[in-house]
Amino acid sequence: MMHQDAICDAIRKKRLVRMRYRSDLLERTFAPYVVYHQADRSIHVSGYQEENPSKPLDRHEWRDFEMSEVRSVTVTEKPFVPEATFDPFNKRYRAGIICDVRQNLR
Repeated sequence: MMHQDAICDAIRKKRLVRMRYRSDLLERTFAPYVVYHQADRSIHVSGYQEENPSKPLDRHEWRDFEMSEVRSVTVTEKPFVPEATFDPFNKRYRAGIICDVRQNLR
């Protein structure tokens, strides 16, 4: 829950996060767009991965992570601008959104 709160805070502030996932030794840089429930009741975060030092070619792409596998989160001061194409009504989020960037665009 603590990581979820940090990521929702980053979403509200539109800040990049540094995050360790699963057994990663290095932190990836990630722009979180949405934290949501899956149909299986797990919680996920989706957004745009800026950089993954463990896999240098694994960057500049949309990624989805299971929150229970997130090991650490650091909210940075570096802002990001959400893509206007983000669709909070995508069927992937139908089990329920916890927080998303669109909630703060008004």
